[in-house]
Amino acid sequence: MHGQQAWTNDTEVGQEAYAGTTGQQVPFWAESEADAGRSGEFIVAGDGTFTASIDFNLEQILNTETMCDLAIGFSKASFLLENKTTSTIDDDYAIVFSDAFGGPSSNMQMCIDTFTVSLDFSDGDIGYIGADALSDAYVGSIPAPGAIVLGSIGVGLVGWMRRRRTL
Repeated sequence: MHGQQAWTNDTEVGQEAYAGTTGQQVPFWAESEADAGRSGEFIVAGDGTFTASIDFNLEQILNTETMCDLAIGFSKASFLLENKTTSTIDDDYAIVFSDAFGGPSSNMQMCIDTFTVSLDFSDGDIGYIGADALSDAYVGSIPAPGAIVLGSIGVGLVGWMRRRRTL
């Protein structure tokens, strides 16, 4: 499956990334990326500490179908609070990385948690808050083990012939 999707609404930032090489007979790589985010500025009324929390769920599932398949995935979620007037930042992020090789095989990684950020603001300060999610998927087919052995024999033969100066 090839494709990508990113979405955002009032309560959710979401993303999906797909890449596939099913049925390929030659070395082949597919990449897919999705990115989604929500952010905004605000003007502070009054002095005090602003604290914000957001729940997040990173989930990555990789599957390979044949011995020649390789899948690599990377997902990241982040949450940022900035006082633009004083140039102070509080941020948090989480990363999930996984891979699957050979097949059929599957690898699933999950990270479910809550980000909490907090900053001091004064009356009239300009603030910024943002959340985003990013996902990359890379899927590839590598040469069959027989092709690797045959290529190695060819390279060895060329090296031997060069050493004997017949090439």
